[in-house]
Amino acid sequence: MRKLISVPCIALVGLILISSSGCTRTEAKPPAQQALPVKVVSIDLSPVPRQDEYVATIKSRRSASIQPQVDGALIRILVKSGDHVRAGQVLTSIDPLKQQATVDQQRSTEQQ
Repeated sequence: MRKLISVPCIALVGLILISSSGCTRTEAKPPAQQALPVKVVSIDLSPVPRQDEYVATIKSRRSASIQPQVDGALIRILVKSGDHVRAGQVLTSIDPLKQQATVDQQRSTEQQ
């Protein structure tokens, strides 16, 4: 009876060993990646300019249109764009020769 029990036990153990040896798989190793060529550059510290440029139109909240009362060539401009001005302040000088010639012509017309 001992032989009958031991033969099936040995067969069972052998069957378990054979089936378990088929369960383990050895995974294939992925191929090693080849190194890519790179360029090595040394760096230096340098200041970075902090300047930006934008296209824009700026309009003043308060502005006035200025027009001369007489024609003539400007000989001096006494203010710059963006300056604050007051009423009555002289902004430009107009060449007086044309004005004087007009006055002289009017006087000569009156005298005739």
